[in-house]
Amino acid sequence: MAQFEPGQSGNPAGKKKGTLNKVTHIRKENLQKLIESIERDHLEADIQNLSARDRVKIYLAAHEYLVPKLGRVEVQEVTEIQELLLMSPEERVAEIQRIKEQLAKKK
Repeated sequence: MAQFEPGQSGNPAGKKKGTLNKVTHIRKENLQKLIESIERDHLEADIQNLSARDRVKIYLAAHEYLVPKLGRVEVQEVTEIQELLLMSPEERVAEIQRIKEQLAKKK
């Protein structure tokens, strides 16, 4: 018999979704400390003195640690748009009118 049931981990109360791993967390903290230790005016002047290519490299390197990566997102709107495209022109007009009425009710 398997140790765990399918779809169940060994630690159901484990790491929450979106929690940084230790290395990423440490890197982010170190980058933040570095930024805080440098005088803002000097940092901005130093960055402005770099070539455009180097400024982009710095931005991308910092961005990697400061902005969470996107995960998979299920987009239902695409299927709704596909459904609209499969409708006749008259059905489309009626559906658009129905959506407008729903939006007006929310206001």
